[in-house]
Amino acid sequence: MEHIEKYLRRVLKRRRPRDIAQGIVNDFLGAQNIHADVTSLRAQTLYLIVPTQQERSLIEGFLKERLLTTLREGGLMVSGIKVRVRRKV
Repeated sequence: MEHIEKYLRRVLKRRRPRDIAQGIVNDFLGAQNIHADVTSLRAQTLYLIVPTQQERSLIEGFLKERLLTTLREGGLMVSGIKVRVRRKV
């Protein structure tokens, strides 16, 4: 039984900051019916991609500071957010 506990601890410890950020973004923006995907988390900047320009404007204009606060409370060192609109193929 001990070997299973050691394995589970290692698996839970390996959660990437990007995965943690995606969960926080889903919870926060899901309440506003906005879908955003985390593309990366580099140099204390979170990069998001959204389907429409309206969602980009909402995040950058009204929700950015609250999202930053929520990410910091979740234990992530984030100082900025960059949002892009998904290209149509």
